[in-house]
Amino acid sequence: MPTSKPPGANAGEQGVNALKNQATRLHGAGESIRGNINQAVDAAAGDKEGVRKNENVASVGIAEMNDAVHHGHGAGVTPVDTKGEKVKQTAQGERTL
Repeated sequence: MPTSKPPGANAGEQGVNALKNQATRLHGAGESIRGNINQAVDAAAGDKEGVRKNENVASVGIAEMNDAVHHGHGAGVTPVDTKGEKVKQTAQGERTL
């Protein structure tokens, strides 16, 4: 026996979906900003691989803003990335061993 939803039940679902879309767009904006800032830092440091990685982060962020579809999970930071960042900071005098 099919059940029907009471009038207005879809309004709640639509509201939740609208909030999710806006949160995804906001996340995309943050990723785009983060990617562009980190790209500039990597370019100044001469890190071509970092520039390429952060160009991708910014592009994915722009796609999330435009599509309201989440395109990934987090920054994709791995222990190797973290170790590389520590080495870079130590070489620049920002970190001591």
